[in-house]
Amino acid sequence: MKKCEIMTLFCIVSLMFFAGCKKESKPGQLESIRFKSATYTIAENQDINLRNELETVPAGLNKTAKIQWNVNDENVAEMSGAFLVPKRAGDVKITATIEDKSANCNVTITNVPIEEITLKDFTVNINGTVNAEEFMTIIPGGINPERLNWSISNENIASVDKKGSVKGLKEGGATITVKGDDVISTCNVSVKKVPVSEVTLSETEISFITLGDKKQLSATVKPDNASYPDVKWESSNNLIASVENGLVKCVSYGEATITATADGVKSTCTVVAYEAVKDCQGNIYRTTKIGNQTWMAENLKCYKYDTNSEMSGELPDPVKATNYICQDPLLRPWITNEYAENIKSEHEAKFGYVYSWNAAVGLSENTSRTTPFTGHRQGICPNGWHIPTEAEFSQLKNFIGTGAGKKLKNESGWHGKGSGTDSYSFAALPVGRLVNGQGYMFYVGKSEYFWSATPHSEKPGCATSFNLYHDTDNPGINNEGYKSDPISVRCLKN
Repeated sequence: MKKCEIMTLFCIVSLMFFAGCKKESKPGQLESIRFKSATYTIAENQDINLRNELETVPAGLNKTAKIQWNVNDENVAEMSGAFLVPKRAGDVKITATIEDKSANCNVTITNVPIEEITLKDFTVNINGTVNAEEFMTIIPGGINPERLNWSISNENIASVDKKGSVKGLKEGGATITVKGDDVISTCNVSVKKVPVSEVTLSETEISFITLGDKKQLSATVKPDNASYPDVKWESSNNLIASVENGLVKCVSYGEATITATADGVKSTCTVVAYEAVKDCQGNIYRTTKIGNQTWMAENLKCYKYDTNSEMSGELPDPVKATNYICQDPLLRPWITNEYAENIKSEHEAKFGYVYSWNAAVGLSENTSRTTPFTGHRQGICPNGWHIPTEAEFSQLKNFIGTGAGKKLKNESGWHGKGSGTDSYSFAALPVGRLVNGQGYMFYVGKSEYFWSATPHSEKPGCATSFNLYHDTDNPGINNEGYKSDPISVRCLKN
């Protein structure tokens, strides 16, 4: 075979091989897209479905395929789904992309003549907004309000933007004017105030026990669309508590009132800052200074001796006074179940525990003592505090003077007319005493007893207590209280 014939045969075979290896399109795979027309013209109050203007190969993929749209100038028009929506007259370029195939077209948007504009008088609230569509009718419809020229007669009363949106600024009236082509229309706008009806604070009472502590208050103003919702904060005593944007800071001990005011409507929060003491179990107690003595203003509720106490460890059987208040009502006919439950629920957190004398002063139960302690007896009190002596209770009574009992008693909770004025924030409550072995609180609602550290000089089974009663304003100091009958403890600062 001649050389030229061999070469010809080789070329034919090669072409057949490469033709057999050519990649074929899968059925339904997109090959190309294009717009039916390179240019379109629509009026400003029309839109156009550009999905319907796409053609694909294979045909029909434009109906189901996901299309990405791009408008080169969204000040002129924007896409809403597959629709091109005009904003004003002008030209835009549209790009449609399906998978990796793209197509472009140009759209020209033209103005339509304005035949009529009608504005109606309306009212807007201060800081409220009314859009042009709510008070304007334009013929033909669909014309963008930004095409029009808007103005207002008094910019101190209300403002109007290029879209015809009117915002109320101040009570009063003004005239809105709109121009479009050769058409002019006006209307009156009345700006009204929406008064604040209520201001509510997140808290109505705050307690501080540490100087420098802070607490954030928040104010809720109603209604939500009030014209002047801004809140002004002030303190009745910045030397006790300061406030800035609702953040309250404890400056010193005492009481102050925080006031939040919006549009003349006020709400208040009481701030009480007091020196406090914490026991070894984490309980925090208010304190009060009476004369040169500093007392706990709450009954002790600790059942563990602190690190500096003469005794160590926990009480074997701590007794919570409120556990016994409502038992055996027949033995206390002056106290109804309802009354007992009321004082229990009202003061349970402050009733605290009751202690035998030995437990209170930190002695073993089989210890009999008739001689006074030398120096402070800490006992069950926190470090730095002690069980008051008979002499120290006498000092308290003498400092207050006439009506000391009434001035030391809490303002509520006592039987009949027995409640006090709590003039010294001592807040004594009618806990009564737990009769040893009986399982009930005796004289609950009618009396309160506090152990002193002073034992009876002749009777090993007795010690002195400081007593308050519902039917007298004169407190008693009794040196014959049975050590075995648990009563309350108020500690005195060293």
